Amino acid sequence: MPVAPAKRVTTLSGEGAFDVLVAARRLEAAGRRVVHLEIGEPDGATPPHVVEAAVRALHDGHTRYVDPAGLPALRDAIAAALGGRGIRATADRVVVVPGAKPMVFYALLALVEPGDEVLVPDPGFPIYPSVVRFAGAVPVRYPLDAAGGVDVGRLAALIGPRTRALVVNLPGNPTGGVATLDALSAIAELAL
Repeated sequence: MPVAPAKRVTTLSGEGAFDVLVAARRLEAAGRRVVHLEIGEPDGATPPHVVEAAVRALHDGHTRYVDPAGLPALRDAIAAALGGRGIRATADRVVVVPGAKPMVFYALLALVEPGDEVLVPDPGFPIYPSVVRFAGAVPVRYPLDAAGGVDVGRLAALIGPRTRALVVNLPGNPTGGVATLDALSAIAELAL
């Protein structure tokens, strides 16, 4: 008997950008010049000192599991860098992950119950409403302004008794929109 995935897996949608990336690479392999606008990869090579450090780490035997929250030295450096920007942070409050999407996925699975509502940016990553639905909740899209920022007044109007979470993606993807410090403060107050 064939093994079928759980029905909830079918509720996850793809991102689309990876499909475009595969098609673009096919065109490049056929000799076509392609300007990549689909995936947020750097457009240059990895700096040589980074490559050398990675190779050195492998040669030095750094090939085992690390602290689940990330390498302590890296977490210390991140906290220090944030402190240099006026943000109070300590290494014990920093978690290093391989990407934002897994953390959004884990957070939503940990926070929402079936029937809860989660505010998600529109436009935004297609995975946000997809994961919300996967978790049994209802995505409620909030519009971004013309610059890709958040209109706090319009956002506030969408909050209801079933609202459980708010996904904020700034700088915005795919718009590149940013928020002012005042807007971020207003969003934080609204969330509280």
